[in-house]
Amino acid sequence: MSKLNFGSFVAEMRIGAGISLRSLAKDLDFSAPFWSDVEKDRRTPPAYDKLEMIADILKLNEESRRTMFELAGEHKKKLPEELANYFYQNDMIAACMRKAMDKPDDVWNKFYEQLDKEENTDDI
Repeated sequence: MSKLNFGSFVAEMRIGAGISLRSLAKDLDFSAPFWSDVEKDRRTPPAYDKLEMIADILKLNEESRRTMFELAGEHKKKLPEELANYFYQNDMIAACMRKAMDKPDDVWNKFYEQLDKEENTDDI
């Protein structure tokens, strides 16, 4: 099984939404050949504002939207832009990340479980 990548993910979502490659390219103000190269992973995913447009045009749910941003970040070897934007808005986040960098996985797992527990409590 091949690893999921940005281009194939977006192509799959586009096809599932019944939108042609040319139509999506036009809506994003890209040429069809350029967008074809993006979907074939021959070019880097577009900037954050275009990713937002793609998510809106394809009517991606939250999980698919998150996946798309993560795949774009992996391709660029960068933190997904929505996470980077959040990271730079709050000095405490950077401080916590620096403190936690050398912690073992079980510390991160406990932290995640606590956040998940709080999120589920909010739903009640």
